Amino acid sequence: MSSLNTCVKAHCVEHLGDPAIPLEELRLASEKFRREVGDRIFEKRLLRAVALFAGSVFVMRNFGELMAV
Repeated sequence: MSSLNTCVKAHCVEHLGDPAIPLEELRLASEKFRREVGDRIFEKRLLRAVALFAGSVFVMRNFGELMAV
């Protein structure tokens, strides 16, 4: 949320005399914020998947003979 606030505040400082923020500028700031959040969510999910895979490899290497049926 801070990224969106920063974009909106920066725009407001640039246009102090304007009574309102143009809708197009607000839409662009919103899209930028959504892309940044989406990237962070993707990276978090990717990191979780890699960690689960590495953990399963570790468990199978160390305790595979105990898990054999």
